[in-house]
Amino acid sequence: MKFSYAPQGLPFLSITLSHHKRSISRTALVDSGSTINVLPYEDGLDLGLSWEEQSVPLRDEGFLLGAPMYGVLLTVQLESYSPVTQAFAWTQKSRNEVRLILGQTNFFEYFEIRFRGREKTFEISPYEQASIGDLFISLKSFRACILTVVRVSPSRISDAGGLFASI
Repeated sequence: MKFSYAPQGLPFLSITLSHHKRSISRTALVDSGSTINVLPYEDGLDLGLSWEEQSVPLRDEGFLLGAPMYGVLLTVQLESYSPVTQAFAWTQKSRNEVRLILGQTNFFEYFEIRFRGREKTFEISPYEQASIGDLFISLKSFRACILTVVRVSPSRISDAGGLFASI
């Protein structure tokens, strides 16, 4: 699917984020220079997330240096494509300080992105995907925030809480 850059000259994409039974529509920056997907604080609250209940702290040394953040799993829907589960770094920075970002981990692992700067367009197409029952998302705090997707038995996965409890 082909998209045009926003008037600011950047690749923004309209998406729907979901967590449990709550959904929000937002515009996200597709950022090949970002290591991770980033969720501003207010967007997490709008999805019903509670900062106090988070259990997967993350650390980053990039533009979020020093900002508290937690790993959260959200469902992302792009136009007519099937929804995919994505790991996000939920930060306490507000929408005024940080954009909703779709980065290398793990948006670029699910979608092939082709930027055409001269034309001010970008194309997105999904890669062949495994079922969510076969995916285990491991969130680890290293020198830089690293998120890894590992295949495991579907019997080890019961819900998002179970995903994080087994880390």
